[in-house]
Amino acid sequence: MQSGRSESAKKWIVKVRFGLVPAIVGGVIVAFVAATQGAYAPWLLWMAVPLVMIGLGYIYLVYALQIFLERGEDQ
Repeated sequence: MQSGRSESAKKWIVKVRFGLVPAIVGGVIVAFVAATQGAYAPWLLWMAVPLVMIGLGYIYLVYALQIFLERGEDQ
């Protein structure tokens, strides 16, 4: 049974990349603007904040809910 869980965990990690990429890119942009105290390209925040929100929303709605639903079936 453990091998089945590890296989599903590996599939989940591979699929979660689609949500992590925009979230990380947005986070890097926010960190850059914060590190420069807004001196360089603060308008990039208009793209960074939606990237973070879309990435985290994708991870939560598509994959985290699926995991919680699977746990409910096991009990």
